[in-house]
Amino acid sequence: MTKTAAPAPEDDNEEEDDKMTPTAGNVAKASWNFSTKQLRENLEYAGEEVVNLLVDAFLLCRKYSISKTEFAAEIDVHASTVSKIFNGRYTDPKNSHIRLVPSKKFLDATRNFIAAKKAREAVKNKLFIETPTARRIWTLCDLSRESHTPAFIWGASHIGKTFALKRYAEANNHTRTIYIRMKAASGLGGMVHRICDAAGQPINTNNARLIELLKGTIDPGQLLIFDEIHQLQHTYRKESFFACLEVIREILDEVECGGVICGTNLARDRINKHKKGDLEQLLRRGVHRLNLGNVVRVTDMKVILSHYGLPWPSKGMEIKLDSEHIFEPLAELRYMAGHEGLKALCERIRYAEELAKLEKQTLDWKHVADAHFTIMANATYGEGAEDEWDDAA
Repeated sequence: MTKTAAPAPEDDNEEEDDKMTPTAGNVAKASWNFSTKQLRENLEYAGEEVVNLLVDAFLLCRKYSISKTEFAAEIDVHASTVSKIFNGRYTDPKNSHIRLVPSKKFLDATRNFIAAKKAREAVKNKLFIETPTARRIWTLCDLSRESHTPAFIWGASHIGKTFALKRYAEANNHTRTIYIRMKAASGLGGMVHRICDAAGQPINTNNARLIELLKGTIDPGQLLIFDEIHQLQHTYRKESFFACLEVIREILDEVECGGVICGTNLARDRINKHKKGDLEQLLRRGVHRLNLGNVVRVTDMKVILSHYGLPWPSKGMEIKLDSEHIFEPLAELRYMAGHEGLKALCERIRYAEELAKLEKQTLDWKHVADAHFTIMANATYGEGAEDEWDDAA
């Protein structure tokens, strides 16, 4: 027998310019008018399994901008029942002091809802291949969580950082890991809102108050992942980038949780050049650092090619499609590793697989060569257009 948890107090909205833009997605998120921490407290009486299940549903609804009413419709339960359960006020009709565990029907429907939403994410996960670099990134995430200290990942674009971090966050769920992907030109307010979104904190007050609420929402056992940190540089306010980093430092310091900060080498160089005061404290606390360099590693490419049944090309190997199209796999791999990244390789392989299917053949380097030259032809299609008109005249 327990007493119903008291409703969370409303926060004063002191600054008009920090309000959310009233889009449909924000309205849906606003219907979940409590934080992840409050949800856990509301449902603590129901046991850890139920808490984790409903936290997962809550975060998925926020992620896909599904309102409480829409969630109720999807699991075929009355909206008032959903509100009572998530607010910890689902009580015995005969005795309001006795809170009831949600029914098996409700829990099964919620599991099916989660499974359906995660099936969409599983399609993307099929594209993920576990590389040596990905395993190093996961180890660094574990070290940051265990030591309750910041960790840093620096490296060129498109070498597998984001894919590996997202996969880690998905594998360490139930809010154990909070993944935040930064957005260009968003400034301090935009960054705070993105952290709130990921942490399940309603955005219902000004930035200063939201930062304080985040410190109460996040707990020491969680890991925060701040991905694409270099995006915070792209703003009209010169000092905004460092103000954002100061807030990250403040949250990590006061909560005493782990935090992975990931960005490009340019962001690393800028931080090192201008480090001072509290920012220097952040860097000094970050013992665990992973520098991935400027090129994709050979070991990563070998794992990816092996996954698709493609042998590592020998030096001097050529695929001759015709007299004008001669493909040198090793040379092209080296170029992609240094100039274009894994996305360029994976897209060529994806397209090559489609070509192999059309020809009802097993994927081989000839299909990759076909895909490569098609992509390159599209990239240079407009060149010489003016000469055509000169010739036509």
